[in-house]
Amino acid sequence: MKSRFTGILTLFLAFMIQFSFAQEKTITGTVTSADDGLPLPGASVMVEGTTKGTQTDLDGKYSITANQGENLVFSFLGMANQVITVGASNVVDVKLSPDNTMIQEIKIEGGYRQISRPLSASSVVSVVSKEIENRPNPNFLTTLQGQVAGANISAFSGQPGTNKIDVIIRGQGSLSASTDPLYVIDGVPLNQAFFRNLNPNEIESVSILKDAAATAIYGNRGSNGVIVITTKKGRFDESFSVNYSSSFGFTNFRGDNLNLPSSYEHLLLQKKGFDEGVGALAGSLAITGTAFPTNNLADYPTGFAINLDPNNLEAYDVNTDWEDVFFRTGVHSSHDMSFTSGSRNLRNYTSLGYFDQEGITPTTGFKRFTVRSNFSGKSTNDRFAYGLNIFGAYSKRNQLEQETRGDINNNVLQNPLNGYVNSPRYVSPSLYQNGQQLFNDYGGAALNLTPLMLLD
Repeated sequence: MKSRFTGILTLFLAFMIQFSFAQEKTITGTVTSADDGLPLPGASVMVEGTTKGTQTDLDGKYSITANQGENLVFSFLGMANQVITVGASNVVDVKLSPDNTMIQEIKIEGGYRQISRPLSASSVVSVVSKEIENRPNPNFLTTLQGQVAGANISAFSGQPGTNKIDVIIRGQGSLSASTDPLYVIDGVPLNQAFFRNLNPNEIESVSILKDAAATAIYGNRGSNGVIVITTKKGRFDESFSVNYSSSFGFTNFRGDNLNLPSSYEHLLLQKKGFDEGVGALAGSLAITGTAFPTNNLADYPTGFAINLDPNNLEAYDVNTDWEDVFFRTGVHSSHDMSFTSGSRNLRNYTSLGYFDQEGITPTTGFKRFTVRSNFSGKSTNDRFAYGLNIFGAYSKRNQLEQETRGDINNNVLQNPLNGYVNSPRYVSPSLYQNGQQLFNDYGGAALNLTPLMLLD
């Protein structure tokens, strides 16, 4: 009985082994390109879920063993993977198509060519749109600070919309000539003054050319480096979409630790200087009780704009904090809307932008409105391409006079950043009405009129 059972089991196992071998078979075929039909040597053919695989030869041919029902995965660099299930046929030919979803890093070296990073021998730094957009900077150059190796970007003014920004790429190349790089926006050379009217949210990418390759393309204009800017465009075969973004924020004066005296402390110091013979500290108001002589007797019968009791300085109730008068909390806001659409042969990107920034000084601010439409298309056979870029901008800027007159940086009568420190707290802002009144009532400019001159 035992012998019969053993024999039956042996026959069953042999049948199962023969059945398994009958399921595994050799699959052959050719892997070619769907675009031009040429063979793809070195294409990978793998049995999905296993380590079994092979590569195509110089003619694109392959041979691999697999079971019926298993999946073969065909792959090639730059091509989309294709999965084929093994059926009854022993021949499987495959055509691979280019993978349009693979994103290759492209650097614009300027001029008329583009090149991928692995093929480039020049020194180029690229900054993409995600690192630029949605930042509350009127000038995108300030956004590049700290993001570009080898580029020194320094802003010399914090006023809204300023163009006082130095960009030096790989060190200063001249002692007397200009060190400014060349700026190219969508193939058009422009100067830095244009950037206050350029909406950073419209920028697709920025490439900074830092070596002799820039000179090779642009000539001596690129000797200080080149900053190449590409604005956004739509994509082919893309459905219509609308994007809206906005931002809102505040800017405050960072303050100081100068520990300035109050009006009472100031007057007390003046009186102490007079009593102890220190003329540099003595002041007429603390001694005579009068200051700011005026001919306006109708408003000031005593002939002085300020009157107090020098024997009771504590009773004087004017204590003006000029930091609160000359500075404020600046509010900035932006609103951007873009429309993108694309068909097989046409694409379009249209954007509208509004930016408004208040400076911390009440007389400063910057407003900008921009509109852009980038339209492009191509022929069905991809041999002809065309495009049209339309851009318009309107901006209005109010600035401190010292922005363009560096000689008055330390002039306390014209620069509130320095003047508020020297403005005595015992002077009331109500003494100022307008420039003509200031001239008629108190005469020409003088250091004791610092706060009133700054209010003009």
